[in-house]
Amino acid sequence: MQIDRTQKIAKQILEIPFWKDSDLHRSAILILPGVYQNYRITEGVKHWPKKGEYLWVAGTRGDPFYTRREILETIDRKKREHINNHNFENGGWQNHTLDQMMWVTELLKKNNNINHIILTTAAYHVPRCTLTLLQTMKKQSIKQVVISPIPIYHRLGPSLESESFGGELSRISIYQEKGDVATFETWEEYNMWRNKIIKNSN
Repeated sequence: MQIDRTQKIAKQILEIPFWKDSDLHRSAILILPGVYQNYRITEGVKHWPKKGEYLWVAGTRGDPFYTRREILETIDRKKREHINNHNFENGGWQNHTLDQMMWVTELLKKNNNINHIILTTAAYHVPRCTLTLLQTMKKQSIKQVVISPIPIYHRLGPSLESESFGGELSRISIYQEKGDVATFETWEEYNMWRNKIIKNSN
Protein backbone atom coordinates (compact mmCIF):
# COMPACT_ATOMS: atom_id res chain seq x y z
CA MET A 1 0.00 0.00 0.00
CA GLN A 2 2.87 2.38 0.83
CA ILE A 3 4.46 2.00 -2.62
CA ASP A 4 1.05 2.59 -4.25
CA ARG A 5 0.66 5.85 -2.35
CA THR A 6 4.21 6.85 -3.20
CA GLN A 7 3.52 6.27 -6.90
CA LYS A 8 0.30 8.28 -6.65
CA ILE A 9 2.01 11.26 -5.02
CA ALA A 10 4.94 11.04 -7.44
CA LYS A 11 2.56 11.17 -10.40
CA GLN A 12 0.73 14.10 -8.83
CA ILE A 13 4.00 16.03 -8.45
CA LEU A 14 5.05 15.28 -12.03
CA GLU A 15 1.71 16.54 -13.36
CA ILE A 16 1.19 19.52 -11.07
CA PRO A 17 0.24 22.70 -12.99
CA PHE A 18 2.80 25.46 -13.46
CA TRP A 19 2.11 28.80 -11.75
CA LYS A 20 1.61 30.78 -14.94
CA ASP A 21 0.66 34.05 -13.25
CA SER A 22 3.72 34.20 -11.02
CA ASP A 23 5.88 37.33 -10.92
CA LEU A 24 8.89 36.84 -13.20
CA HIS A 25 11.02 39.06 -10.93
CA ARG A 26 10.19 36.92 -7.89
CA SER A 27 10.82 33.55 -9.55
CA ALA A 28 13.97 31.42 -9.59
CA ILE A 29 14.84 28.61 -12.00
CA LEU A 30 16.43 25.85 -9.92
CA ILE A 31 18.40 23.29 -11.95
CA LEU A 32 19.53 20.09 -10.25
CA PRO A 33 22.41 18.48 -12.21
CA GLY A 34 23.14 14.78 -11.98
CA VAL A 35 25.52 11.93 -12.66
CA TYR A 36 26.82 12.50 -16.18
CA GLN A 37 23.47 13.93 -17.28
CA ASN A 38 24.50 17.22 -18.82
CA TYR A 39 21.09 17.49 -20.48
CA ARG A 40 19.63 18.53 -17.13
CA ILE A 41 21.53 21.80 -17.46
CA THR A 42 21.17 22.32 -21.22
CA GLU A 43 17.41 21.70 -21.04
CA GLY A 44 16.91 23.54 -17.76
CA VAL A 45 18.50 26.80 -18.91
CA LYS A 46 15.95 27.03 -21.72
CA HIS A 47 13.43 28.25 -19.16
CA TRP A 48 15.63 31.20 -18.15
CA PRO A 49 14.98 34.13 -18.09
CA LYS A 50 11.54 33.71 -19.70
CA LYS A 51 10.01 32.00 -16.65
CA GLY A 52 12.17 33.44 -13.88
CA GLU A 53 14.71 36.23 -13.35
CA TYR A 54 16.99 34.15 -11.14
CA LEU A 55 19.03 31.15 -12.26
CA TRP A 56 20.26 28.77 -9.58
CA VAL A 57 22.29 25.70 -10.55
CA ALA A 58 22.92 23.38 -7.62
CA GLY A 59 26.29 21.77 -7.04
CA THR A 60 27.15 18.07 -7.25
CA ARG A 61 29.61 15.68 -5.66
CA GLY A 62 31.93 15.81 -8.65
CA ASP A 63 30.20 13.47 -11.08
CA PRO A 64 31.01 15.74 -12.84
CA PHE A 65 31.46 19.02 -11.00
CA TYR A 66 30.14 21.90 -13.12
CA THR A 67 32.08 25.14 -12.87
CA ARG A 68 30.48 28.55 -13.33
CA ARG A 69 32.22 28.86 -16.68
CA GLU A 70 30.97 25.47 -17.90
CA ILE A 71 27.41 26.39 -16.95
CA LEU A 72 27.66 29.72 -18.74
CA GLU A 73 28.88 27.96 -21.88
CA THR A 74 25.59 26.05 -22.05
CA ILE A 75 23.61 29.30 -22.12
CA ASP A 76 22.80 31.04 -25.38
CA ARG A 77 25.17 33.95 -25.99
CA LYS A 78 22.35 36.52 -26.10
CA LYS A 79 21.00 35.26 -22.79
CA ARG A 80 24.41 35.60 -21.16
CA GLU A 81 24.00 39.38 -21.33
CA HIS A 82 21.41 39.05 -18.55
CA ILE A 83 23.78 37.17 -16.24
CA ASN A 84 25.14 38.99 -13.20
CA ASN A 85 26.15 38.24 -9.63
CA HIS A 86 22.66 39.18 -8.50
CA ASN A 87 20.63 36.68 -10.49
CA PHE A 88 23.00 33.74 -11.13
CA GLU A 89 24.18 31.32 -8.46
CA ASN A 90 25.92 27.97 -8.78
CA GLY A 91 26.54 25.64 -5.88
CA GLY A 92 29.87 24.19 -4.89
CA TRP A 93 30.45 20.65 -3.71
CA GLN A 94 27.17 19.11 -2.58
CA ASN A 95 27.06 15.44 -1.62
CA HIS A 96 23.39 14.69 -2.19
CA THR A 97 19.90 16.07 -2.73
CA LEU A 98 19.53 17.22 0.87
CA ASP A 99 22.74 19.26 0.60
CA GLN A 100 21.39 20.86 -2.56
CA MET A 101 18.13 21.82 -0.86
CA MET A 102 19.91 23.26 2.16
CA TRP A 103 21.81 25.45 -0.29
CA VAL A 104 18.51 26.52 -1.86
CA THR A 105 16.99 27.49 1.48
CA GLU A 106 20.04 29.63 2.26
CA LEU A 107 19.50 31.44 -1.03
CA LEU A 108 15.83 31.92 -0.18
CA LYS A 109 16.81 33.53 3.09
CA LYS A 110 19.16 35.89 1.27
CA ASN A 111 16.55 36.65 -1.40
CA ASN A 112 13.35 36.88 0.61
CA ASN A 113 11.57 38.55 -2.31
CA ILE A 114 11.45 35.20 -4.13
CA ASN A 115 8.13 33.38 -3.76
CA HIS A 116 8.36 30.90 -6.65
CA ILE A 117 10.89 28.09 -7.21
CA ILE A 118 10.80 26.46 -10.65
CA LEU A 119 12.46 23.13 -9.97
CA THR A 120 13.75 21.36 -13.05
CA THR A 121 15.69 18.11 -13.34
CA ALA A 122 15.37 14.63 -14.85
CA ALA A 123 11.73 13.53 -14.58
CA TYR A 124 12.46 10.40 -12.54
CA HIS A 125 14.22 12.53 -9.91
CA VAL A 126 11.59 15.31 -9.66
CA PRO A 127 9.27 13.83 -6.99
CA ARG A 128 12.02 13.19 -4.42
CA CYS A 129 13.63 16.57 -5.11
CA THR A 130 10.31 18.36 -4.65
CA LEU A 131 9.52 16.58 -1.39
CA THR A 132 13.06 17.16 -0.10
CA LEU A 133 12.85 20.88 -0.87
CA LEU A 134 9.47 21.11 0.83
CA GLN A 135 10.76 19.38 3.96
CA THR A 136 13.89 21.54 4.08
CA MET A 137 11.83 24.72 3.76
CA LYS A 138 9.56 23.48 6.54
CA LYS A 139 12.51 22.86 8.86
CA GLN A 140 13.89 26.32 8.07
CA SER A 141 10.46 27.93 8.65
CA ILE A 142 10.36 29.22 5.08
CA LYS A 143 6.76 29.70 4.02
CA GLN A 144 4.78 31.24 1.18
CA VAL A 145 7.02 29.81 -1.55
CA VAL A 146 5.35 28.04 -4.47
CA ILE A 147 7.26 25.13 -6.03
CA SER A 148 6.60 24.48 -9.72
CA PRO A 149 8.34 21.31 -10.93
CA ILE A 150 9.30 21.05 -14.60
CA PRO A 151 10.27 17.42 -15.32
CA ILE A 152 12.80 16.87 -18.09
CA TYR A 153 11.95 13.88 -20.25
CA HIS A 154 15.06 13.16 -22.29
CA ARG A 155 16.16 10.20 -24.40
CA LEU A 156 19.39 9.97 -22.37
CA GLY A 157 17.57 9.88 -19.05
CA PRO A 158 15.87 6.98 -17.22
CA SER A 159 12.18 6.58 -18.00
CA LEU A 160 9.40 6.34 -15.45
CA GLU A 161 9.31 2.60 -16.14
CA SER A 162 12.99 2.20 -15.26
CA GLU A 163 14.66 0.75 -12.20
CA SER A 164 16.04 4.21 -11.52
CA PHE A 165 12.53 5.58 -10.99
CA GLY A 166 11.66 2.61 -8.80
CA GLY A 167 14.75 3.35 -6.77
CA GLU A 168 13.65 6.95 -6.33
CA LEU A 169 10.28 5.81 -4.99
CA SER A 170 12.02 3.55 -2.48
CA ARG A 171 14.32 6.38 -1.39
CA ILE A 172 11.34 8.61 -0.73
CA SER A 173 10.07 6.17 1.89
CA ILE A 174 13.54 5.65 3.39
CA TYR A 175 14.27 9.38 3.70
CA GLN A 176 10.81 10.14 5.03
CA GLU A 177 11.67 7.93 8.00
CA LYS A 178 14.89 9.90 8.46
CA GLY A 179 12.96 13.16 8.35
CA ASP A 180 14.72 14.46 5.21
CA VAL A 181 11.74 14.12 2.85
CA ALA A 182 8.27 15.58 3.44
CA THR A 183 5.56 13.19 4.51
CA PHE A 184 2.59 12.74 2.20
CA GLU A 185 0.42 14.56 4.75
CA THR A 186 2.79 17.54 4.63
CA TRP A 187 2.70 17.44 0.82
CA GLU A 188 -1.09 17.26 0.66
CA GLU A 189 -1.46 20.19 3.06
CA TYR A 190 1.08 22.20 1.06
CA ASN A 191 -0.58 21.32 -2.24
CA MET A 192 -3.95 22.56 -0.96
CA TRP A 193 -2.32 25.89 -0.06
CA ARG A 194 -0.55 25.98 -3.42
CA ASN A 195 -3.78 25.39 -5.32
CA LYS A 196 -5.42 28.31 -3.49
CA ILE A 197 -2.53 30.63 -4.35
CA ILE A 198 -2.67 29.71 -8.03
CA LYS A 199 -6.45 29.94 -8.17
CA ASN A 200 -6.54 33.35 -6.48
CA SER A 201 -3.85 34.76 -8.80
CA ASN A 202 -5.80 33.90 -11.97
